[in-house]
Amino acid sequence: MAKIFMEWLPHDPPATDADFRDFFTWRRGKNISERSLRTEYFEIKKLAEANHWPWPFIKEETPVSNKKAFAPAHSIEDIEKIIATRDQFTKAERFFLACSTTWGCRREELSRIGKRDYNNETITLHIAKRNIDIDHLIPEVLKPIFNAYHPAHITTSALSYAYHRICEKAGVSHPVGWGWHSFRRMVKTALEEALAANRLKESWAAIYMAWSQESVGRMYSGSPMAGVYEHGSEATKDPWRPERLIIDVHPFIKCWLKPTVKVKAATKEN
Repeated sequence: MAKIFMEWLPHDPPATDADFRDFFTWRRGKNISERSLRTEYFEIKKLAEANHWPWPFIKEETPVSNKKAFAPAHSIEDIEKIIATRDQFTKAERFFLACSTTWGCRREELSRIGKRDYNNETITLHIAKRNIDIDHLIPEVLKPIFNAYHPAHITTSALSYAYHRICEKAGVSHPVGWGWHSFRRMVKTALEEALAANRLKESWAAIYMAWSQESVGRMYSGSPMAGVYEHGSEATKDPWRPERLIIDVHPFIKCWLKPTVKVKAATKEN
């Protein structure tokens, strides 16, 4: 975003108040949504602060979208159907599907997985938004899939194609704009329901999916600090206890134990 701004800037730095206002007028002229403009607003603000350029806007001028965020999610039935048709997928497709439906990995996180990131027991995921590494146990049923394929940091665009191929082979709708995050959203929802049904903490779902402590506290307790004081894994001598309990109730891990089926492929929707 900073590069776009600097290439647009009609003169040498520094940028002026008028430049910032003209830039966002130009962006709106390109039909950029208010939601996207809000993100760009904070990115350009960081650019200004880094260069000690005066920022002309006040808090009330921050772009705000009144439209509901576009956040499509596959249904539980869709994901069950996709996993059930796993025999029709390549080794790579099965591998990334297993990671996505187990830990709710983002596309960028899938692209960062290398063969040295896992062994026969655990895997290290490189979390995109937080720039940290998280270790997970590999469920027993998924070990053959992990042993059969060794990724080499596949590109995000290649992963997008893989997502659509998986859906096509499974006969599941996958409109334009859908992707791996459509799995991630339902993994969280389905896992929360499973944890609640088994009298386990729903917040474990977010922790399992590498949310920040502050976000966990805000979502489940209404206070960021509540998440900071969450230490479920330290409450026992077995640090893997919460994860083992999650694996036992995880609805999509159970799907990998069920028999496979064959279906007629679906076409991509516009």
